[in-house]
Amino acid sequence: MAVYRLFKNKAFEPEAIATMTDAYADVCRALGLRDGDHPQTNVVAKKIIEFAQRGERDPFACATAYCRRCSRNGISAGRPARA
Repeated sequence: MAVYRLFKNKAFEPEAIATMTDAYADVCRALGLRDGDHPQTNVVAKKIIEFAQRGERDPFACATAYCRRCSRNGISAGRPARA
């Protein structure tokens, strides 16, 4: 997962790591992206990490915030699934 590569050298609590990985997976699903080296997955991962650094600990809230941002920028994004 792209998100793992980007936060592996940063200090995060286990709860934050779980939040980031769940939110990342939800956003990728909503955008129809497959995990891998796709440039867009790195953008998703970086933004999810940014939300976590601001203190967000709800994966659904992180994923929803990212999808809303996509919509405001004219990118078609589905809705993340609530776990």
